[in-house]
Amino acid sequence: MEYLYYIAIYIAVGASLMLVLDIMHNMVKDVIDDEFKEGYKTWERIYIISIWPLFVYSLIKSYIDSKQSK
Repeated sequence: MEYLYYIAIYIAVGASLMLVLDIMHNMVKDVIDDEFKEGYKTWERIYIISIWPLFVYSLIKSYIDSKQSK
């Protein structure tokens, strides 16, 4: 039963991250190119929710690399 609790937390964090990404996409929808206006597809949402630790790691790593290059 404990595993289900951890799985639920993992999915909740991934879904929260996806919610933030969807909100940010809606905020910049008027500024971006037409090819990116449709937003995330269902399979992309499932993929991001399932691998959110790698997504967050690469986001932080690229942020740190960009700060060091300045």
